Amino acid sequence: MAFARKRSIIETVTKEILVSKNDISIEFSINLQKLLGDRKFPHNSPLVLPSLLFKLEFRKPIHQNYPQNPTTIGEHLRKKRIDSDLSQAELAKILGVSTDCLTYWENNRSSPQITYYPRIHHFLGFYTTTFNETNFCDLLRSYRWKNGFSFRALGSLLKVDATTVRAWEKGLSLPSRKMNEKLVAVFGDSFSKIKY
Repeated sequence: MAFARKRSIIETVTKEILVSKNDISIEFSINLQKLLGDRKFPHNSPLVLPSLLFKLEFRKPIHQNYPQNPTTIGEHLRKKRIDSDLSQAELAKILGVSTDCLTYWENNRSSPQITYYPRIHHFLGFYTTTFNETNFCDLLRSYRWKNGFSFRALGSLLKVDATTVRAWEKGLSLPSRKMNEKLVAVFGDSFSKIKY
């Protein structure tokens, strides 16, 4: 049977196809008289041929790599990407990385660099890491992660060495009073809570 004829039959019997985010509903309505057209029937055939109605509803299959309970940042990215109906190439473009890089993140073969965290968190709509922010170390770490600063980048902003920022974050030392004033000027009053 020619493709055009097959397509014509399918279009004739398909009443409705509804595709939602999670479900698919297909309804067929077959009117045999309409389907058979103007064919000649013997005098003893019925004037009206029967119609058939068939409806099928089913859930879309879950993507084979869909993380039900994501725990890593890569799994969160994959889940949100699939839920948003984006390809890896589309999400990679949004995040400003290569498709290979995103693939590595999603497969937990590598972790994103901290500079990508603000874009990742913006895409996800939440932070993947929580900090208690009640002490200076956690407050500094939280600020760094939320704003995508490496130790070197934050040190450059504050005009100190990256190892100094790392020592502050690990609680090995505290900034001087003069540096504390600079921290408050740059980051706001939340950094005025340092206890000496």
